Amino acid sequence: MSEAFEIVKTGIDFFCSHLVFFNMLFAIVIVFFQRRDPKSVWAWLLLLYFIPVLGFVFYLLLGQDMHKRKMFRIKEMEDHISKDIRQQEYRLRSRDVQELDENIRGYEDLVMYNLEAGEAMLTKDNDVDIFIDGNEKFRALMEDLRNAEHFIHIQYYIIKNDVLFNQIKDILIEKAAQGVEVRVLFDAMGCRSVRHSYWKWLNEKGVQTAEFFPAILRRLQLRINYRNHRKIVVIDNKVAYVGGFNVGKEYIDLDEKFGHWRDTHLRICGSAVLGLQVRFILDWNYAADENLFLRPELFRGIEAGTRDFCDMQIISSGPDKTTQQIHDNYLRLAAEYDNFRKRTANEKSAIYNNAVSDTVKELLPIADNIERALGQENASAEDMKKGVEMIEHQIQACFEKLGLTEMGKVGEAFDPNLHNAVAHIEDGSLGENVIAAVYQKGYKLGDRVVRHAMVQVAN
Repeated sequence: MSEAFEIVKTGIDFFCSHLVFFNMLFAIVIVFFQRRDPKSVWAWLLLLYFIPVLGFVFYLLLGQDMHKRKMFRIKEMEDHISKDIRQQEYRLRSRDVQELDENIRGYEDLVMYNLEAGEAMLTKDNDVDIFIDGNEKFRALMEDLRNAEHFIHIQYYIIKNDVLFNQIKDILIEKAAQGVEVRVLFDAMGCRSVRHSYWKWLNEKGVQTAEFFPAILRRLQLRINYRNHRKIVVIDNKVAYVGGFNVGKEYIDLDEKFGHWRDTHLRICGSAVLGLQVRFILDWNYAADENLFLRPELFRGIEAGTRDFCDMQIISSGPDKTTQQIHDNYLRLAAEYDNFRKRTANEKSAIYNNAVSDTVKELLPIADNIERALGQENASAEDMKKGVEMIEHQIQACFEKLGLTEMGKVGEAFDPNLHNAVAHIEDGSLGENVIAAVYQKGYKLGDRVVRHAMVQVAN
């Protein structure tokens, strides 16, 4: 025992006495073994300088650039995919209006960016159901799982061994016993609460499982900031799910600590399903060390939707991506919305100015006539009266042309939405709650009340 203690002590003394050498070695690894942004390199070197050795441990946990490892390879499908992408790029560049639904027009640049940066094909024949409630989403999912005939591919960041997954698990085991290929891909960090013996038991029941970035000794996570948060389910290439709900009882409102869980999930039927299938298989191939691209039958069976079609692109960001496609899409959409808001404000201002201009244009002849009348110094009272009556008729004609209608007449039923009662009278010759007198006319522009009529109400 004492000899082992001496060996350990000697090793520690040697390490401490050569600390500068080891720190230099670690610095060389940071600088030369991976290409990265110079600012990032300097940040890690400063950390290594101020916290020797321990800084390198932090680098191993947080600083490795997994993008450079080319974790996901699709060589078996590259030629076919590239051909389709190049053809769609050509159509978009030539501004083929038939290629884009009217709801997509105006977003051609964003569609092209996703196509070129992420090889995200634009598909047009998709039916989409949107879920914002976990109970509804998982009811639909389990029904689709029960109808599976060929394969079920499931991928979630978090899967908890609780009441929700127990229901799903029973369906998966039943389908596996019927000969359906069932694969479950989970993230080691997100599913750290589930024992490995549980996944082994599922394998024995015919459900294939794979772990993304497994922990060292089942506990130590060296790639904390490179996790797989995707939530994808593909069933027979006929239906797919993608969105924000993980698998746990809190997502179906059974955890009082969280209360009602609001998230968004999509159920997709159509050609976009293939994009999710490819994404799942890329992740599965890496995690399970199995090349499913050699199984062409896993890419057949795509069926077009049957309802109102939705144009879609499947884009992804994650440990294998050097570009932040989802982030960039949000930024571009935010910029487009800002432009839309500015355009709308300008259009509203232009509409208002045009309306004011048209109204003033109709009122100017009236103002001219009033000015002329005032200039008639020798006109008789009778002539002045006729002139005022003519101007009144002109004003009424102007109101009619502008769509302004008069309201509030004696004998009409009183309506508080149109009339303002300023006096009350008892009169047996009049009906109940009718207008007895009008002190000031009211006006409407279409259905909008411009001015309430001031009236006297009887009985």
